[in-house]
Amino acid sequence: MQPLILLPGLGNTDEFFAPMKLSLGARAYVDVNLIAPQAANFSALLSHIRSQIPAKPFDLLGFSMGGYAALALALEGVLPIRRLILINSRAGDDEDHEVDMRARTLRLLANSKVRFEGMSRHLFRSLVGPDHQDDHLLFTQVQAMAQAVGRRATAAQIRANQTRPDMRARLGELNLPTLIIGGELDTLTPPRHAKNLHQGIKGSQVHILPGCGHLSPLERPVEVAALVERFLAD
Repeated sequence: MQPLILLPGLGNTDEFFAPMKLSLGARAYVDVNLIAPQAANFSALLSHIRSQIPAKPFDLLGFSMGGYAALALALEGVLPIRRLILINSRAGDDEDHEVDMRARTLRLLANSKVRFEGMSRHLFRSLVGPDHQDDHLLFTQVQAMAQAVGRRATAAQIRANQTRPDMRARLGELNLPTLIIGGELDTLTPPRHAKNLHQGIKGSQVHILPGCGHLSPLERPVEVAALVERFLAD
């Protein structure tokens, strides 16, 4: 059985995948730490990730920002990646409104007078589907992860996102079994991004979870785990 390498998203720790792991069961996991305040750009973030990955063949799963990184690493064609799983992610770069939003967020993070919440209730509600809008326990878990990542590393992750390449034109180069999972109500990476990945990656599988938002491994851990388990066992 290949080890499964897990790349979390912006503001997430390895706790993000804990509910999914419970349903996936016993296997070898490598949780990659993306808390890298010294990473000045996307290339530096990839180097930080490579330093934590074993040399033997593995399966690679990336969520959101972790999905951007997983896709970039797969396109390099150097690491011994056997199968690729992209969850609530995409291949393209930021749209204009996202560029502005990231710039505003960086300005706030640079202002020491602004309290670092990690995750606001308003942002949380925009990330999840209707079933979890008022899920206080899930909110506190997500907020705790964001606070653990901290102000400096969060800013570094945003800068890495700002400098990531547009990989859409290169999707046809991938020759890996690939599973793509999206959320029907994901406002950050809407289903069209998952469908674009599917259209670009030959032989890939795509699943859009009904009623689910951006945080599908937390919102629907059992369903996500079942999709991943079926894919890895295929």
